[in-house]
Amino acid sequence: SAGMIRALLDAMQAPPRPTPNSCGRAIGASRIAAFKSDRTGNPSMSFLADPSLQQSFVDALNNNAAFAEQAAVFDGAIQLEVDDDCLWLKVYKGRVIDHQAAPSPFGYTFKLCGTEAAWRMLITGERQWADLTFPGKRRFDDDPKLERVGEMSVDIRIEGNLVEAGRLTEATFELAYTLRQVAA
Repeated sequence: SAGMIRALLDAMQAPPRPTPNSCGRAIGASRIAAFKSDRTGNPSMSFLADPSLQQSFVDALNNNAAFAEQAAVFDGAIQLEVDDDCLWLKVYKGRVIDHQAAPSPFGYTFKLCGTEAAWRMLITGERQWADLTFPGKRRFDDDPKLERVGEMSVDIRIEGNLVEAGRLTEATFELAYTLRQVAA
């Protein structure tokens, strides 16, 4: 009917509503929405927002023989999220064949999501990938009374198709350590 068509046209012309990103915060359509403020109130973005780092990371992954071997039978997408910044990677037969700095309309197979502080612990070598992504506390230097024994939290979450993420455990290790090498 004409009323339905009119409502559809109006909805298409309306500005996009903010939607939650994987870390639970609202994001809008513009790149400015991905900004966060540092302590001085100036807009800033995470290290993942740097286009040259993104390209270097993709190039390094495509030159990583271990990643290629572990992801040889994978046809899917891996999304990395650092705070509000995103890097979507389309992986096919062990190679990154496409990437973009925004979520794809096609979604992801699984994503790796955490705060910049957590990712910085990986990049600086303060923590290993397993320390950040597998539940449980391994170091107690910040907890001498062992009050957090048995805590089952992670600093970098793996979400989405956990069967595929589990199948690609070694590939995600290679991905993480390649990112650490490029971003350090």
